[in-house]
Amino acid sequence: MNSTDRSEIPFRNLLHTGYSPSRFFLVGLYLIPDVEVADAWERLVGETAHTIDLATETVILFTLGHRPTPGHGVTIDRVFVEDGQLVVEATEERSAGGLDTAVSPAHMIAVQGKWSPNSDIRLRLQVTFAPRDGRT
Repeated sequence: MNSTDRSEIPFRNLLHTGYSPSRFFLVGLYLIPDVEVADAWERLVGETAHTIDLATETVILFTLGHRPTPGHGVTIDRVFVEDGQLVVEATEERSAGGLDTAVSPAHMIAVQGKWSPNSDIRLRLQVTFAPRDGRT
């Protein structure tokens, strides 16, 4: 899939969580193709991948790995093609501390179109920090 313009790609949320201990040990942005999706989906959320149309969609997973305290999060805000490259804009929320409870923030989406896991992909990440007292 190539394009020289900046066309936005619609996506569906499959999983968006800030608290899922022991589920996401990976850190990064991943394109998950074909059969891997069903296996990963079942391992991560305990459900089958029947809602994903592997013939017309590609799954993108963005995860922060383990964080030592609650209040961390990640959100995929936009996905688009720019100069033939897939671009994912996301926001990471960082906690100032708190309870000693490990979390594994992650956002998994399905985008329209088939993208190879070897495709060039660019992450544009905005990081926000929560104050220690929890107020924004």
